[in-house]
Amino acid sequence: MKKHLVSIWEGINNDPKTILLVLCAGLLIYFRDTRYFTNPRFWAEEGTLHFAFSFNHPWFQALVQPQVGYLNFFPNLATVLATFVPLESAPLVTTLAAFVVQLIPITIILLSSSPPWQRWWRKIVGCAVVLFVPLTHEGWLNTINSFTFFAAITFLILLEDAPQTASKRWFFRTLLILAGLSGVLACSLIPLFIIIAWLDKSRERWLQAALLSICSVIQLLVILSFRGGGEIGERFFWIGFSTLGITFWTQSILLFTTGYRNAHEWGKIFRMMIVNQPAQFMLWGKTLFVAALAWIGTATINLKSRVRNLFLYSIAILILLFTVFSIIPDKYSFFNTGLHQRAFLAPNMILGWMLLAGINIPKGKGLMVLIRKSASYLCAVCLALALFWGAVRYFTARVPQSEWYDWRAEVAAWRVDQNYHLRIQPEPWVMELGKK
Repeated sequence: MKKHLVSIWEGINNDPKTILLVLCAGLLIYFRDTRYFTNPRFWAEEGTLHFAFSFNHPWFQALVQPQVGYLNFFPNLATVLATFVPLESAPLVTTLAAFVVQLIPITIILLSSSPPWQRWWRKIVGCAVVLFVPLTHEGWLNTINSFTFFAAITFLILLEDAPQTASKRWFFRTLLILAGLSGVLACSLIPLFIIIAWLDKSRERWLQAALLSICSVIQLLVILSFRGGGEIGERFFWIGFSTLGITFWTQSILLFTTGYRNAHEWGKIFRMMIVNQPAQFMLWGKTLFVAALAWIGTATINLKSRVRNLFLYSIAILILLFTVFSIIPDKYSFFNTGLHQRAFLAPNMILGWMLLAGINIPKGKGLMVLIRKSASYLCAVCLALALFWGAVRYFTARVPQSEWYDWRAEVAAWRVDQNYHLRIQPEPWVMELGKK
């Protein structure tokens, strides 16, 4: 394994542009809000469930402990590691773990030699999509939501050509295992791995599919045996085409093209329409559903059929999996742009890459060439707007200082009174460590 890691580093080290761009991405993540590193915190279940369990149980038990109905291995691993440092420094360990995961998609893109990323301007824009396009406050630098980044990483591996070097093969295998054991989003892409393996007659693709399938079986066994957070039937809430159409517009298309504030206002309008004008809501919803299909169809005209299918299936299944099979019974709440961000982080990232792949201006004349050029311009405009709005909101602090508690002071209070509940983010979450 050490040999493979050295080989990966040598591959990076041989390309100064890759080092520089990874460093720039890391600095952008750091300076977005330095408080994540200077005064790190736990986020929600990362603290209340994962770290609290790791803190009070043996490491080998904490590594494989399911929480809320499925196995999320990565926060288990990160919080176990966090128990080996002083409690005052524990959130920094999980923050750095999440930081590494958020850099992985950028690293894969920059090291890629596959067709979607062969030009450097595409690589740079692809990295910008990771940083700026999706709403990330909820999933930013915490391991409890790293599974959404792992879903995007899994898609990138799918988009890559089968790796030719042993170091890259093992790198991808390790990522797929971590992704598959850290939630069901990555596992939902198994059918695509199987189809690609069948088409390519690739042993490595079959192995990737097998690894992800094993992880899926483990997740299924955990889900079926879990008795702590509701049965499977309690997670399933079907949604109609109207709801799905409006959700896709408010959480993706309008977010990309008009920015967060405008998309959020449209979401509020549709939410009120459900109560006051249900018939009009149904009409709007179905119309927007058809319009979304037309928008996606136009945006993917310039893609080769294989790449188009990879994008379309991945976006569709990742959105449906979260909106249909979730513990959120109020499906209309998905209209609220900015709410349930982790449900749309990976799909919107992939949607941004799809728009980038669709920028391919053909040469020549004729009706079809004109249509393909128009589709390319549509992709360019939508992606440019998405990057613009994302860059505008990127450095906006989402957590006021009054709600950013001093973790060291919280630990000091707990050391005085071990019945004290340590305050974490978001407000009003608290963590109970008990007596130690």
